Amino acid sequence: MDTSSEQVAQIVALVREGLDQRTIARNLNLNQSTASRVYRRFLNRGSYEKRPGSGRTRATTNRNDRFIVSTSLRNRFLTSVNIKTELSEVR
Repeated sequence: MDTSSEQVAQIVALVREGLDQRTIARNLNLNQSTASRVYRRFLNRGSYEKRPGSGRTRATTNRNDRFIVSTSLRNRFLTSVNIKTELSEVR
């Protein structure tokens, strides 16, 4: 699960107030390991924000996305394989 910067800020603030990570995790409805990892990452980086470029790279462009949506709306019975074939024919 991806934690938001607000949750990270809450975790850091509560740890600095003296609460243990298990209590914090229970109050925020997270696993204890998540609270521990988030706080440790904050200590290492000194920031709440995610690193730029983290995450999977996109497989399609915005233009391809628009084509996929419009094609599927024009013919709702097309399979993903058919849409992929049409996309490769057009592009």
